[in-house]
Amino acid sequence: MQNRTAGVCFLCAVWAVSALAQQPVPASSTTPQQLADLVLQRFASGSAAEFEAVDPDPLSRAVVEAAIQRKATREGNLGRVVWSSPDRAILLLTGTVENPDSAVETIRSRHFSGFYEAVEKDGAWTLTRQLPFDDGNTIHAQTIVATISPGVKIEVEDTLDIESSNPAGFAVRLNDSAQLKQILLNGHAVKDEFGGGVLWLSAPIRAHSRLTIEYSLAEVRQDPDEKPQPGPPRYGSFVNETVWTPVFDFDSANDYGSIDITLRLPATYYATTSVPQTEQVKSGVRIVHGHTSEPEFILSLIYDEDWKPTEQLIGNLHFATFLTPEFRWTPETLGQQVRTVDDWLSRRFGPPQSDYLAVAEERDLGHHGFAYRTNDLVVSGGGGSPVLVTPEAEAASNPNAPLAHEASHGWTMQATGPGANFLREGWATYCEWNFVGLQYGPAVEAGIWQTAYNYYLLGGHDGVRSILGNPDNGSIHYVKGAWILHMLEEILGQATFDAGMRNYIRIPRDQKAGYEEFIAAMSKAAGRDMGPFILPWLTGKYIPNLQAQIEGSQIIVTQTQPETLFALPLELALTTGSGSTVERTVEISGKTTTVDAADLGAIERVRIDPGNRLLLRRNFGETVSFTLRDAQAKTVALSGNFTLKPVAAVRSSDTWSVQIRMTQGRYSWTWVVDGKPLSADLEGQAATGVRIVEALQPATDAYPKQ
Repeated sequence: MQNRTAGVCFLCAVWAVSALAQQPVPASSTTPQQLADLVLQRFASGSAAEFEAVDPDPLSRAVVEAAIQRKATREGNLGRVVWSSPDRAILLLTGTVENPDSAVETIRSRHFSGFYEAVEKDGAWTLTRQLPFDDGNTIHAQTIVATISPGVKIEVEDTLDIESSNPAGFAVRLNDSAQLKQILLNGHAVKDEFGGGVLWLSAPIRAHSRLTIEYSLAEVRQDPDEKPQPGPPRYGSFVNETVWTPVFDFDSANDYGSIDITLRLPATYYATTSVPQTEQVKSGVRIVHGHTSEPEFILSLIYDEDWKPTEQLIGNLHFATFLTPEFRWTPETLGQQVRTVDDWLSRRFGPPQSDYLAVAEERDLGHHGFAYRTNDLVVSGGGGSPVLVTPEAEAASNPNAPLAHEASHGWTMQATGPGANFLREGWATYCEWNFVGLQYGPAVEAGIWQTAYNYYLLGGHDGVRSILGNPDNGSIHYVKGAWILHMLEEILGQATFDAGMRNYIRIPRDQKAGYEEFIAAMSKAAGRDMGPFILPWLTGKYIPNLQAQIEGSQIIVTQTQPETLFALPLELALTTGSGSTVERTVEISGKTTTVDAADLGAIERVRIDPGNRLLLRRNFGETVSFTLRDAQAKTVALSGNFTLKPVAAVRSSDTWSVQIRMTQGRYSWTWVVDGKPLSADLEGQAATGVRIVEALQPATDAYPKQ
């Protein structure tokens, strides 16, 4: 994944039924300041229903609901009127959901802390919406001077070139445990307030200003396997999720800028700044100078006494490693895979957006494989991933190439806005699964996309959340996002899809590159508007659920899923009275679509999407039987990519059998005997295999399911 901001989706709460049933009336106040005070009071101590009555923003409400579910302490912080007119005001409201880790505290609170619009009607003031946090403000560049005292703190002087055109002032997010020392705007003191992870300045509207912030931040040790040792630690970090430098948010287009950093720490430590860097040692101090080759935001600083840094040239890519000698993979082995990924993606989509890539071992993560990407740095936990690519025998049911995933981020790092994680994580997952498929051939690749389909259903995503409704790094961006790109390639063809991706990838990092720009890039390549196809996949919570009914010489296709209607090029397999099958592609868009098949004569049967090219609810399948002879076994079950738990087999004499209903698709399976997967064939019987399930009969309550 690209950043650890949200390796866990923090804001996936569902409103309590009792709270919804109360249908609270929006609360109001007689002045904007009274309204600000009321909202903070409800944030700190109100129920979900009470807070819902004063704050209309769904993400803000989810912060409170999630805090209530965790039984976390909430605290109201800043509540002030930063701009007003007789009937409209802008409020700055911030709060904290307390956590021992200030990074988690800052991140979990950020969807509440921000600017809000309030309006007056008939003498009463109410909140109408949360405003974009970065509206009218821009960070063009940062010059950072930082000193790390290992295991203790980081001291920072950050000089930002900013543009301020918001009458409400200039605000950035910053770790709410930062200890501020001095703030200067164009060399002068400025009115400021800090709380709830937000630093606000009373900045005048001005095209170019220089903001200098001096502060320190204590280091929080995170390694769950670390045992306390006397003296300074051997390693540590201030990564992007720490929010250790000012930022608008993790998906803003307005805080991408050039970054120059000078980092000092004891010479016994090595460090990475997550961007191209040089270093020197003077008087026992290691001085690392990093400078971005492309606009970036929030660098990550990782340091370690035991690293043995290396660098090699891979084509035009400078590849560096920061690894301990115990790391599982050598720099040469890692470089070989990076070269393979770079060559493959560059041929299709052009070069990555940076000519620098590094891999670092962050032992703070504990024993964990390749975990995330930050700027131009791929980060692994201690020791590295057990595998670089899933072995062929497991590839279809467990597609996994973590380094390839993180390296692939280099093509869409500029993604911004509500769909940013779809364009980052969905893209990297699409690349990862294609990379695994390329290693082992088309049959395995087909199994990978079946598994991806199953992941979506088994993960319980359908009907729960949408991509645009979940701006954090939730898993829906990975699986559904990858499937959206896979469908676009299937529908447009590889050449057109590649051209569309090239259009998008070429958008400069300091420009907006959201889902709207992605749709425009694909539309330009396709020669038609791709919005009607792409948008429902982003806005809707449900995937299409289609039913086909034969009425005389016509086929009626109906969309039965709630909410969003899709515009799809849908393949139908029509079986005629003579037994022949004819495939036709029809465009559906509304609730129902009528297909005239009079030229084919009588139609006996219709199959929807016979090639499984789309992410649709599959309503047809067959009942499948599996048998295993084993007189010695005490328990037998069937495991596979169609269920989260093995399905128990029934014994008759020395034969074990499983009979299950499965929807159409390609499934991998493995026998589990006495609690362990069979590692080899048993008396000529396959221990594992692949089963193709046809759409022969209605298959309700069928696998895949939890």
